[in-house]
Amino acid sequence: MELDRRAVLLDIMSHDDYKPMRIKDIATLLQLDKEAKKELDGILQTLVKEGKVILTKRGKYMLNDKEDYLVGKFISHAKGFGFVDVEGQDDDIFIPGKYVNTAFHHDIVAIELLAESRGQRQEGRVVEVLERGKDTLVGSYEPSDNFGFVRPDNKKMQKDIYVPAGRNMNAMKGHKVVVRLTDWGGEDKNPQGEVIEIIGHIDDPETAILSIVKSFDIPMVFPDDVKAQVKN
Repeated sequence: MELDRRAVLLDIMSHDDYKPMRIKDIATLLQLDKEAKKELDGILQTLVKEGKVILTKRGKYMLNDKEDYLVGKFISHAKGFGFVDVEGQDDDIFIPGKYVNTAFHHDIVAIELLAESRGQRQEGRVVEVLERGKDTLVGSYEPSDNFGFVRPDNKKMQKDIYVPAGRNMNAMKGHKVVVRLTDWGGEDKNPQGEVIEIIGHIDDPETAILSIVKSFDIPMVFPDDVKAQVKN
């Protein structure tokens, strides 16, 4: 069943008249019920990870017609460059800083291999960010005249996050905060975001622990069934 639907999806997307579509539109086109739509979501995610299909920033699916593209997980370095771990390949692909193309740590990206490499390691460039690893970061807030910055705790994040006026939840210098990215920036442009939570002040002993919890998305509120098990 899944193999048939994979083939159907790839055939549809390869048609000359096909325009990138959202999952709900694809489901409508295929006349799928609610249960089949869940299966469709899983198939599309698999095709994206395999590099056969691209999920655009607008949430639409299209065929990846660049056969020379590879898909993998981006591993960033504090100095600005990175590596892409491609499943099935022994060696990572080195991505020079000028070819990172807004990719962040643990994003799933499509890369193009460069014809010439300066070192022994194969080099490449990011041509598309297919799936963001995360859209929130934990860091220290630094105010300026009419705006602010968040300095990420994770040193693999190379740039500070620019926070426009009115988007800081009244955070002050010394506050640890959670910032949601709204713009991923570029080679010469800082990412932009908004503060969505103030964790606490760095002088508060609990703040360091809470910052780690928030960084790893560890749940602070347990589900009802877990609470019941604890009580018993």
